[in-house]
Amino acid sequence: MDILVNNAGVQVEKTVVDSTDADWDAVMGVNARGVFNCCRAFIPRMPKGGSIINIGSISGHVADPSMALYNASKAFVHGLTRSIAVDHGPDIRCNAICPGWIETGMLEAGFDLARDPQAARRDALARHAVRRFGQPADVAAMAVWLASDEAGFATGQLYTLDGGMTAASPLNPGLF
Repeated sequence: MDILVNNAGVQVEKTVVDSTDADWDAVMGVNARGVFNCCRAFIPRMPKGGSIINIGSISGHVADPSMALYNASKAFVHGLTRSIAVDHGPDIRCNAICPGWIETGMLEAGFDLARDPQAARRDALARHAVRRFGQPADVAAMAVWLASDEAGFATGQLYTLDGGMTAASPLNPGLF
């Protein structure tokens, strides 16, 4: 087993106060415990030179509103990624891809929280330097690179892949 990609994730659109124990179990169970358990099971079986790629999120760096558990679970993935790199290098590399807004059902669920989902979508697009949302293929391309020998010196890193969204000031570029 040379490569492990942990690409499972669920979200619950609630604040801390509104989240239940069942919400905690669902989100942290998949996003944190699931990633941890897969890594723990695979690391002893991975040959020297193996690569673990965890799918984190920009939500582990900055908090999306009403996504408390998701934000916390992705911050856990980021910390776990660094710990694996430190504890298991030089035999295994471990990195995380931190996607921004990728065209999936999770993106649509986030917009559904807005008072005006279409206005929120327009505003979000304006905040992306590339003026588009990411595609699953964008994340896959980064994963292919991280799994390759070309990324042999990369470990313990969190690669933000968000079309430039978090590079910008919070000012709405459409107003200037």
